[in-house]
Amino acid sequence: PYPTAVNSMPYDGRPACNDCGYCSDYGCPTNAKGSTAVTMLRKALLTGNCLLLAETRVTKLVMNGAKDTVTAVECVDPDGNTVQYQAARFVLAASPIEDARLLLLSDPGGPGIGNSSDMVGRNLMFHLQTSCVGIFNERLHGHRGRTVDTGFADFRGLAASYNPNDASTSLGGIVEISGSERPINEASYYTEILLRSQFKFDGRLFKKLMRQAPFRDRILVLTMQAEDAPQATNRVDLDPAVVDFFGTPAPRVTYANHPYELAASSYYAPIMQNKIFKDAGARWAAVTPRDTIPASAHIMGTLRFGTDPKQSVCDPTGKFHDVQNLYCSDGALFPTSSGYNPTMTICALACWVGANMVNPTSPSTVIS
Repeated sequence: PYPTAVNSMPYDGRPACNDCGYCSDYGCPTNAKGSTAVTMLRKALLTGNCLLLAETRVTKLVMNGAKDTVTAVECVDPDGNTVQYQAARFVLAASPIEDARLLLLSDPGGPGIGNSSDMVGRNLMFHLQTSCVGIFNERLHGHRGRTVDTGFADFRGLAASYNPNDASTSLGGIVEISGSERPINEASYYTEILLRSQFKFDGRLFKKLMRQAPFRDRILVLTMQAEDAPQATNRVDLDPAVVDFFGTPAPRVTYANHPYELAASSYYAPIMQNKIFKDAGARWAAVTPRDTIPASAHIMGTLRFGTDPKQSVCDPTGKFHDVQNLYCSDGALFPTSSGYNPTMTICALACWVGANMVNPTSPSTVIS
């Protein structure tokens, strides 16, 4: 069973999943899905100790003269006014790309806040997803139930055995076994195909396609989350020419795949296509084109934590080495990407950082 934050039984005042199949890209209609809005954030707001400022965009960390303490955050409120908010401690949790961007924007003309190591924005990682599609004669009903129900980690292997000259030692990752498109997405595809091929919408043919459901009911997808190797050259910095809607420099991503994850993809893709799908009885199977920059939403690195301030941005408790009252609590802390989906680890990291803020622990104690 694939690990998901979805109730399999009534829990925490929320019902069990009814397997409607709209986990991905849609809001859960029953709140069985453990989204932040119905779990942690809701509980925090109900305590009366949490204030959420919607549509308020942080534009700058305001620093003291030594640039080792954050004194306030500068924001643009929903009415377009510039405001500042002060606090004793501040936490970055805007995802790795925006975390790095804010630190760089907050130090115009300088290296960036907390960047004595020159590591802010570096070691950006995604997951090089290797996907294989199988088409079956049978109806698989893949659109029913959770977006990903099951998976296997047989390709994970052992990192110590990796040999760049021996593809069979490639370290793969967990493989998601997922269904296909849901009826709403499928209907939009057929509409687009009909309009492009016939220049008009044919309702009778559209209904026939929906009944046969080639994009919905006869497809199975295997997606391997290969572990991206951290590289200092894979980074986020400020674009010198492109700005956002507000005129602020956009984040620029520089990225190239490492032979490490490319070897894993090349080795395991034909196994998924020619072995697994063949044994499962697929009529056809194909490996999807590889993305130059991974299309996964699994974003990690840029503010890696570690014990050496020269090689990392944050210490093992999530606090910045260079800034006394600034923490990070999201996927930016990852020193490596692992071969698994990162959400559960990010949740654990957030709890870890929060616990260390309440009960401070020295980094040396953490390591020992």
